[in-house]
Amino acid sequence: MRESVQAEVMMSFLVSEELSFRI
Repeated sequence: MRESVQAEVMMSFLVSEELSFRI
């Protein structure tokens, strides 16, 4: 039921982690 929400949270987490790693 909340698969899309979980996927969105995971994507945002991965993006933020990648950004922090690049910076």
